[in-house]
Amino acid sequence: MDDGARTGTDAGGNEHPVREDTTREDTTRGDAARVESVVADAALRDVADELYALDRAEFTRARDARARSVGDRELAARVRKLRKPTVAAARVNRFARSNPGRVWQLRALGDELRAAHGELDGDRIRELSQRRRELVGELSELEAEEAGREVSREVHDTFDAAVTDADAGEAVARGCLVSVLQPGDVFATGWTGPDVDGRELGSAAVEPSAGRSSSGQRGGGQGGGDAGVDSEGSRSTARQGEAARRAQTGRQNREHRDKKRQRRERNRGELQPRGMQPQEPPERDSPESRRSEQRLRQQEQHDQQLRDQELKEQELKEQELKERQLKEQELKERQLKEQELKEQRLREQRELRNQRNAELAEARATLGAAVTELREAEAAEAEARRRTIAARKAFEAADRRVSEAEAALSEVTEARRGPV
Repeated sequence: MDDGARTGTDAGGNEHPVREDTTREDTTRGDAARVESVVADAALRDVADELYALDRAEFTRARDARARSVGDRELAARVRKLRKPTVAAARVNRFARSNPGRVWQLRALGDELRAAHGELDGDRIRELSQRRRELVGELSELEAEEAGREVSREVHDTFDAAVTDADAGEAVARGCLVSVLQPGDVFATGWTGPDVDGRELGSAAVEPSAGRSSSGQRGGGQGGGDAGVDSEGSRSTARQGEAARRAQTGRQNREHRDKKRQRRERNRGELQPRGMQPQEPPERDSPESRRSEQRLRQQEQHDQQLRDQELKEQELKEQELKERQLKEQELKERQLKEQELKEQRLREQRELRNQRNAELAEARATLGAAVTELREAEAAEAEARRRTIAARKAFEAADRRVSEAEAALSEVTEARRGPV
């Protein structure tokens, strides 16, 4: 058999050659398809994060405009399928984006509650349940105060779901909910706040993504899903909170186990004087204890690896985000400079046009004055000609009269000189 083939076994147990180059080609095509899918999902998450950060009244118009502006037809179709958030979901999104630390408190409390239930620690469960009721109520009132509205039952239930379910807490932290969530496990607390007039009805929790159980909506879904999509910034914030939350939960769990071990040792010490000391070896030396500690160490190592990986991914994404923001800033500055130059040229053109208009008006005024003066001069000249002609006629008439008078005088004189 050549080097480019390998053997495989069919359903009947018969061996047959399988071409490795065909397998590699199929794997390459699958990897390329997965890469394209990841790139498309990342682009959709960026668009959705922009849209769900807007005011609810602006969502539809901005979504349609964004769908028209993207160059990818498939991405545009997925953007158009993004649903407008309900009133309560929009309130939760706004609160989660402005108060990421308070949402982190909900998720950390949920981790503690799940750990307490796993250890069947009744005292711890009661303590954390009371804390849960107080925290959910406190955040519901804080959200209503920031929104300038009454306390919402849907908002309260969504905060409660963020405690009861890790996926719901992640969805709330992303700030891209489309509808409210409902707590769906034994942690659920009753509603003690007032009803809100005009709240949206029928806004049930959204089905989670495949492969993970959730009592509420899962954030970061595909286009047309019931959950919004996270962006680079929201995922970075969520991962930072996740790492800190896990670290704090691990410390609290270790402290709680140490306290339980101390109580057991103290109880054994109190029983020993009366001969009631158990015969089994200390719990810390038991195989089950060692296995539990080994699992804990493995879990801590796994969590640390996840945190390191998430931090690396976060650093890369933050670097990409900074580069993109820098490019956008440079583009904005360049556009601003071009706009300023354009406005300056327009101002100069307007000033030059105004100056030319003023010069033209002045020249026209001068021309009008010259025309008036010329007309007056022409009229004076015509009058002078008329008077000259009249004076010449008067002169000629007077001259004739003088000639006639002289002639008459001569005749009279000669008549007097007649015969003596």
